[in-house]
Amino acid sequence: GSLPMALFMNGHGYFVQQAHKRLGVEPLAVHATYSLDNHDGLAKAQRFREAGLWRVDSPEYYGGKFLVLNASVSPALQATIDKYVQRRESPANIDVHARALQEYVSELRDAIALAHALKRTLVLPRWNCFCDRLWSGSDDIFHFGCMYPGAQDGKFVPFTCPMDHVLSPAVWKHEDYRDAAFLESPRL
Repeated sequence: GSLPMALFMNGHGYFVQQAHKRLGVEPLAVHATYSLDNHDGLAKAQRFREAGLWRVDSPEYYGGKFLVLNASVSPALQATIDKYVQRRESPANIDVHARALQEYVSELRDAIALAHALKRTLVLPRWNCFCDRLWSGSDDIFHFGCMYPGAQDGKFVPFTCPMDHVLSPAVWKHEDYRDAAFLESPRL
């Protein structure tokens, strides 16, 4: 037999497509497949942490002073999105996605500098992705509405990006930061 996907979700279905929310189903298990970066325990823990499913952080993780970066959409990015909408084209495309990522990184650069100057721990925002992230050169997302082949029926773009769609958890493992789900923790 096989297990129903809605109750035993893979990582892409849960963390990226958020199919459980669209279906109104609470899965019994989530497998951290399709994590990016190094596909290691760090990347998988980050995915669970962002989803509010990670419960093993020490009490010290929740203490300290924080600087929260709120995601924003600049007028230039909004104009790019509007341009596609006015042409009756989807803003879920590589042009909008690349511009959004560029702006996120610029915003992040300034927030990192401010957090260091204030001696605060940076809390990352929830960013929107307009394209799914490629796993390999053979995955052609551009012919599938910027979605991973096989996932395009879900119509999930734009979506809230997991951290590893924008930043590398492996590179950030030595940085003092918290993800956006941190603010929703009952342990605060």
